[in-house]
Amino acid sequence: MKPNIFRKKAATSVLGMAIFLCASVSVSAEPDVRPIANFNTCQKPEWPKEALRKEQTGTVMLSFLISEDGKVKDSVIVKTSGYHLLDEAAQHGIEKCQFHPATINGIKIGAWAPIQYVWTIETLEQQQKALVLADAYRANALKGEITALYKLGMLYRGQEGLPMDLEYATKMFRLAAERGQPDAQYELGNSLTYGAGVSKNPEQALVYYQKAAEQGNVNAQLKLGRFYEAGSGVARNPILAAEWYAKAANQGDHVAEDKLGSFYEGGLGVEHNDTKAVTLYRKGADAEIPAAQLHLGLMYLRGKGVPKDLPQAALWISKAAQQRHPDAEETLGELYISGKGVLQSESDGWNFLQRAAAGGNIHAMAVMGYMLTNGIHATPDTTQGRIWLRKASALGSLLAAQWLDNSSLPNYVFGD
Repeated sequence: MKPNIFRKKAATSVLGMAIFLCASVSVSAEPDVRPIANFNTCQKPEWPKEALRKEQTGTVMLSFLISEDGKVKDSVIVKTSGYHLLDEAAQHGIEKCQFHPATINGIKIGAWAPIQYVWTIETLEQQQKALVLADAYRANALKGEITALYKLGMLYRGQEGLPMDLEYATKMFRLAAERGQPDAQYELGNSLTYGAGVSKNPEQALVYYQKAAEQGNVNAQLKLGRFYEAGSGVARNPILAAEWYAKAANQGDHVAEDKLGSFYEGGLGVEHNDTKAVTLYRKGADAEIPAAQLHLGLMYLRGKGVPKDLPQAALWISKAAQQRHPDAEETLGELYISGKGVLQSESDGWNFLQRAAAGGNIHAMAVMGYMLTNGIHATPDTTQGRIWLRKASALGSLLAAQWLDNSSLPNYVFGD
């Protein structure tokens, strides 16, 4: 290695903040195109004076509901920065951004967009410490310490007192990855996937994800599970998907626990086992993974792997709905309409169905269309009802298509 490979200039900025679009979890029908922020329309959130005075920093995870016109319709704080002022400032600032909306089959739909916002204060003292640390990593890298290359790359992600330089960071990740460092292999895979500091190359990204996963990187294992489940960049293979989810779940990844639970419930790539599914769902649900909370609730609703228990079903589904999971909102809406596990309320049911539809749940659109067209648990409005049915049908709902063609189909059973 040559010393000049690692050389960088000192940081000069005083305040540094960065926005990253994050990978999203799948809910409802997965959009062909996810919501994307048009950062030219965004204004940098103003740093709260009190937070700045106290030198408060941190990273907040947010999720924004993007409507069909690309505007923010709602937002939630997924994970706090640790400081209420910073959370609210990031939330209110990004709410002013314009987005390119999600689409399915070219049709615009509402969808949630997770975003991470990083607040950092780069004082001269912090900059100097970061530069000393960078020099130490370079020195260790020259001595052959591969992990130092990875740490050097992470240092230039813009969160450690130095200005962000994704091209340089990716260069360090590649040097470490080619020498077998698993975390660097995973980060290089991300860079190649999203085009961060390098041209997008999904095929090459998959190679590095595979290498990282084989060495035990839990994030890479989860990502490979998703790839093989969806057939994204690889041939769809439920057996391999289940194997990678199991490896990640065995390391305590709660999202992987939920995914593996769904494989046991459906007998995908593993032998069908509702009891194992419930055990895995419960682990994820206890960790407040909304999809796992919904899945556990559905097991109680249907008496699968556990005795049927409608109040428990409603409890867990409500927890997921509180986190704005559209599938949970749709299910909870039907529970309120039918009075299963909750006090019957058509108005609450309708409100949850509307929230679910706004978040891209196609079944909620179809059910709302059915209710309006037939005047069932709603004031009749054939025109608006058929608008919802046509939209749901265009988005792939076979049930909506049937309701459009034949209004005399058997009555729909809510909350099944």
